[in-house]
Amino acid sequence: MRKIDLLMLGLLSIVLLTGFTSAKDGCEGSPTRNRMRKIDLLMLGLLSIVLLTGFTSAKDGFKCYKKKYPGKTCRTPQTRYYYDLAENLCHTFKWGGCADPDNAKSVNRFLTKEECEKQCKMYQAHEVSI
Repeated sequence: MRKIDLLMLGLLSIVLLTGFTSAKDGCEGSPTRNRMRKIDLLMLGLLSIVLLTGFTSAKDGFKCYKKKYPGKTCRTPQTRYYYDLAENLCHTFKWGGCADPDNAKSVNRFLTKEECEKQCKMYQAHEVSI
């Protein structure tokens, strides 16, 4: 799901929850049913916000837990960055220049230190046993 879709879903849930529009079908439901509807909308809104802000980002986050991937040497080695989970730091390494096309997007390799920190530093607050 795209970030804009998640944002719209979260905003719609919040609007419905706060009563700016009515989610009722014209007749009053039971208090329990209305309360459950509000809880469902609140949970949907919170889930959307969590996914949107990146607290759980399976696509990008899992690569921070992987070992560095030096790649195959096919040209002059280039400086790249990887996230060291044990130290909670981004370090440099020499990348061989050729990536495995099957996993090029999911390896622990970043072009800049800033990109590495942006995607992986959020994980340092969590205890992870290796």
